[in-house]
Amino acid sequence: MYALLLQDAGHRTKILSVTNRELYEPALENGQIDVVPEYAATFADWLNAKAHGPDAPPVGSPDRPPP
Repeated sequence: MYALLLQDAGHRTKILSVTNRELYEPALENGQIDVVPEYAATFADWLNAKAHGPDAPPVGSPDRPPP
């Protein structure tokens, strides 16, 4: 669906199947991939755990108390 919408807006697209975040996250950072359908809160928690360790408190949960 994302590809069709982008194509309709005049963008060139290519669909790649990437199986896990460990593969597509570096590709996003270095510009090889521009768009990945992902839940923002889930990805935020994954990035937070990557940066601060597996026991880092979740940052993407709406139930999280404010800092």
